[in-house]
Amino acid sequence: MDTSPLTREKSPLVGLALGGGGLRGAAHIGVLKVLQGAGIVPAFLAGTSAGSVIAGLYAAGYSPDKIASLLAGVTPGDLWDPALGRGFLLLLGLTGFLPLDATFSPRWIPHLPLGLLKGEKLEKLLLEFTRHLYFHQLQLPLAVVATDLNTGTEVIFCSPATKEKLAPRLPGRVFITNQPLGVALRASTAIPGIFYPKKVGRRLLVDGGLKNNVPAGIVKAGGARVVLAVDLEFASQRDDRIGNFLEVMLQTSDIMGQTITDLQLAGAAHYVLYPQIYDMNLLALDKIPAAIERGAQVTAAALPKIKELIRQAQLLP
Repeated sequence: MDTSPLTREKSPLVGLALGGGGLRGAAHIGVLKVLQGAGIVPAFLAGTSAGSVIAGLYAAGYSPDKIASLLAGVTPGDLWDPALGRGFLLLLGLTGFLPLDATFSPRWIPHLPLGLLKGEKLEKLLLEFTRHLYFHQLQLPLAVVATDLNTGTEVIFCSPATKEKLAPRLPGRVFITNQPLGVALRASTAIPGIFYPKKVGRRLLVDGGLKNNVPAGIVKAGGARVVLAVDLEFASQRDDRIGNFLEVMLQTSDIMGQTITDLQLAGAAHYVLYPQIYDMNLLALDKIPAAIERGAQVTAAALPKIKELIRQAQLLP
């Protein structure tokens, strides 16, 4: 496992917000690769859901190429720990819904879990990838966003030092500073209905995209003078190939969150990258290399503008 420090000098100007979007989040790897190749390493990172995983691994010291290598080794079996019994899964597969005739009664309905997957395998994998590091041990400051399922509150995982900077500028948020990075990533990626919520203390935490899918405002609050953001939009299924209720859930969540994301980005980000990946569904692991390449292409095209923003920020008092 490559744990070598980042070799580029940290820029005191640039912050980067990486948004959620399932496997389309692989595009973030291409973004980071091009930025780092141009000598631009963010001084502050924030991520939600898939974006939190890529931002977290980068902040922990992994190169973009190594992150890509880690993802390439992940299989569906590494994440598959169903919470429903086989019989009930078969029933869902055969009918797609519960029967509504006379047999439908409280006694007939089986106990329904909090998600299709327990998320224990995912958490184990994330803790392994992040080497059980805590936020104060990371090479770059990082904030990871989750959502409190009971209260609807935005929850930010970060180091104590980062909390001191963010808390006065972000009232109403809950800050958690005593958890490993892997636990934060597990909470931020807990897609409602698919993964069990992650319990941290008394809180049940789910995907941060419900409240803040592209956390550019957090990056701005962290002091970055040039705030870059990557918005994967709701483009996972813009054609007619939505084929199961998992994809329905993901697409519905993305659509509902996009308007909020647009409003949040308008007030916080200086430049937003849109990789525009439209044909990656929940299980399209084979399309990860193409997503990485798309992120790289979009960033390379934007480099002149990004460099100009940095130059202008350097001229400010």
